[in-house]
Parts: sequence; structure tokens; C-alpha cells
Amino acid sequence: MDITLGLDFGTHQSKLCMRYMPNNEPLYEFLEFPIDGGGKSVFLPSEIQINKDDTIRIGSVDFKKCVIKSIPKPKKPILPPQPKITYPKEPDRTIPREPKEIRPPEFVWDSGIGGKKKKKKKKPSKNNEYFIREHRKWEEKCQIIEQKHRRWEYECRMLDLKLIPWRRRCKEIQSDYERRCVYWETHQTEYRILKYFKQAALTETLHWNDEIQPDMLSIWYITYLLLFVKRVVKERFGEKFEESVSVQMGIPSGLNDEISQEIHHRGLKLLVTARLFMGFFDNPEDMCRIPYPRLIDMTKCLNVNVKKDADEFGLIVIPEAFAGLQSLTNSRRLTRGNLHLLVDIGGGTTDIAFFTINESLKPSIHTMISFHKGLNFVIEQYVLSNPNYSIEEARERLFLNTNEFNSAISIFKKELEKRISEVVTHIGTEYCMVIKGTSLSITDLINAMENRPIVYCGGGSLYENMRVSHEYFSEKRLIDKDMLNIPHLQNKNLNRVLFTILATAYGLSIPLETEIKNIDVRKFWSVIADGARIEKKEKGNDYGLQDD
Repeated sequence: MDITLGLDFGTHQSKLCMRYMPNNEPLYEFLEFPIDGGGKSVFLPSEIQINKDDTIRIGSVDFKKCVIKSIPKPKKPILPPQPKITYPKEPDRTIPREPKEIRPPEFVWDSGIGGKKKKKKKKPSKNNEYFIREHRKWEEKCQIIEQKHRRWEYECRMLDLKLIPWRRRCKEIQSDYERRCVYWETHQTEYRILKYFKQAALTETLHWNDEIQPDMLSIWYITYLLLFVKRVVKERFGEKFEESVSVQMGIPSGLNDEISQEIHHRGLKLLVTARLFMGFFDNPEDMCRIPYPRLIDMTKCLNVNVKKDADEFGLIVIPEAFAGLQSLTNSRRLTRGNLHLLVDIGGGTTDIAFFTINESLKPSIHTMISFHKGLNFVIEQYVLSNPNYSIEEARERLFLNTNEFNSAISIFKKELEKRISEVVTHIGTEYCMVIKGTSLSITDLINAMENRPIVYCGGGSLYENMRVSHEYFSEKRLIDKDMLNIPHLQNKNLNRVLFTILATAYGLSIPLETEIKNIDVRKFWSVIADGARIEKKEKGNDYGLQDD
């Protein structure tokens, strides 16, 4: 029996969806993990505990057995260097000597009768034209000196403006350092429970400070998941994992094609290595009984040929955004054509994708960006401002009362709004580049985007005050149970709220029939523009901008 495993390897928690066909009809099931103390959950926390005997514990915590480690005081940050700015030389502001008027005497001595001199009033002289002319020249020189100095002051102020971003950034770094120091004062020791290794292994956005490297931890964690599935397949169907299961694992998207290719290679290498590593063990518990130094040596000795092994074992990595969209198109909840935005708010990253539905009723992503802020960012910001709470306590408080987190959420929302605007601006810029010489206009694009849906999924999307709309993409939709409409779902009593988080795992379990070929946004607009060039625009003809 062919089984497709959708493996949603999450920053905070992972989900598994299995698709199998016992009677030529696809059935879907979210696998449930046992919980300490009884019960089951469709989520396995993405955390690995280091025990006092050097063994590991995956997906749950036992504080009695866990190693306690000292936390070093945060290092004083190195501030970015001040931008080099050359200020103009200050002009000489020395005022020349003011000319003075030389007044003639009002009286003159005149010889009178008997040779005696007497005062005689002098007739008024004409205006001292020379003095007036010289004084005017002096005033003009003073004005020129003052103008030069004002111009110098203005140029210096304009140059100072270039320092504002640097000063703001330095202030942010310093404030963050001070908050971390306050947090450290009350958290100088902690249990050695390792988290966020997925984000550190696949991206360069997280500083890792444990001796066990994040890619090593990711391999062990994925191996644990595969061994868990191996046991389920054997007990439920009597099948061998190696002969019946193909795996499709989700990976985050990069900021550009080059980064996306690097993430794709890293993700596939982790999956292939984990698939090889599971050959050492019969079940998940066997792996957790081995001291981690020995696990490191065993992992390093594996001979991995990524492409060859991936083809042989039936292993694929798929962008998480595409998988989330495939969960919708598989249920025909989005019609062909249309312009849509998808926002996937995960634990460590948030993905934004502009997409349409192609002729095969599959999602075609035309542009996509990721930024490394998600639900964990909101929780960490809260803890830094409220150092009396641990991360776990803060996560529980967020679930109970999101209003306490408004300050941290507002920072995230500003970033999200900014990134969505960047995507929409990019869409419009590329559109304007290709419609020249056609009857299409920017108004046609605006009309096509107006009131279009912005679809949300991921754990962060569960919180309404973390979702934003846009001027054009103003209809906020949340992926839920009804929107997914999963056929023949075997889990009958799942909470409806969970489907927002499970959408990606479900999308990953749908077999990828053809290679993912996304059309760049400019090429997408070029097709529409070419259609408008072939014939004159007819009334009501939008060349694919509007709904089918």
C-alpha cells in the first residue's frame, strides 16, 4: 500500500498527516502522539531535552532527569559603526569694521572787527554720499557672510539626518541588551531543553549557543518522527516503512531564489540524513537511550548522497507556503484565476505569497517573501518586558489573554503590514513594466486586487489581533475545518480550531504529481499583456485579471 507522509517540521511543534489508500480511495489521518500522564495530541513539541546521563528526550520534558546549565550574562553588543560623514568647513563669520561718518564742525572761526575771532555757524553741507555708499557696501558684505553661515548650518543639518537611522538602531540594540540583562538577573540557570533548532539549521537568522549543532538536533528530531511513523505503519497495516512510505517535508521560503535554493538543499539533506539514520534503530525509544556524544559520532559516520538517496527513498521537500495553498486548492475552495495573498504566521517565520490558481487547479506562486518574526517573537518580546515569566508561562498567558501582549503584537503587525505593502508594491511595479503599449492600465490592476482575499494560516493566525488586512486585499480569511473540507478524514473528534495549524501538514500529504513550477510575477503579467496586444481590448475583457 502506498502511503504519503506529510511532515510539517515546525519551529515550535511538528505535525504529521498520513495519506493512504486501502481500497483505492484516499484516506487522510493526522497522527497522534501520546502525552505524559495520558491522552494524545496531534502536535509534537520541537524540543530535545538533554538528560543527566547524557541521553536525550524528544517532544516532552522531565525536569527531574534534565540537566541544569548556567546561562552566561549577555555580552555587551558591538554597535554598528557610525556612518562616515564629511561636514563642510565652517565659513568665516568675522564681521568687517563698520564705516563711520566724519561730520564737519558746525561752527568756524571768522575774523571780525578789530581782528577778533568769533564763531560763525557753518552752512549745512550736502549729504555725505561717500559714507552712505560705503555703509551700504558694508551691509551687503554682512548679509553675504550671514547667508553663507546659514547655508553651512543647513548643509550640516541635512548631513545629520543621515545619522538618525544609525542612532535609532544603536538605541534599539542598547535597549534590547538592557532588557536581556534584566531577564538574566532572574534566569541565570535553566534546564537544557533545546528549541528553535529548525530555524537555526535552515536559516542564518538565529544565533546558536549550544555545543550540539542545530542540524544534528534536527536530524535526530526528524528521525524520531520517522521511527514513530514506522511503528504506526507496522502495527496498523503490517507494512514495512522502507517499502511503502514516501515523505514530503515542508521547508520555509527564502527572501530570494538564491536563499530559497540553499534552504531547499539544507532541508533535503536533513531529511535524507534522518532517513539513513533511522536504519540504526527499531523504534524511537532505542535512539533516546543512547548518549548524545555517541549519537553525534553515529550521525557523522553516515555517507550521504543527497540527490541519489532522496530519489531512492522517495523524499521530497516542498515550500510550506505551497503546501498550505495546496490544502485549499485540493478542496476547490479557491476558484481558477483570481489574485490572492497567503500569510502563514508560524513559530519562527512568516511567509507572504502572491498566487493564482492555474488551469490544473493547482496554486501558482508568483512572488513570495519570508521574514523571521512569528509567534515566538511576540512571546520573547513579552518575556523581555516581563522577566518574571518564563517562555512557557508566557505562551500559556498568550492563549488565555492576548491583550497583555498588545505591545509585542503591535511590533509584529507593523512589520507584517510593511512586508505586505512591499509585496503589493512589487506586484504593481512589475505590472507597470510590461503593460506599456497595451490598453491595460494600473486602474485595471487596482480593480482586480480590490476586496480580494488575504488567506491566513499557521499558529499565529489563530489570534485575531495578529491578522491584518490591506487597502486592496481587504477580505481576511482564516483557513478552518470548513475551508479545508478534508475528504475521508479519519480523525473524528479534532477541535475545529486546530485545522488552521494542521493545514500545511495536510497539504504536504497530497502527492506532488509534477514538479513545482511557479511563474515569476513579471512573466505572469507578460502573458496577460501579450493577450491585450494581440487584439484590442474588448468591453468587459480583463485578460485574466478578474475572476473566472
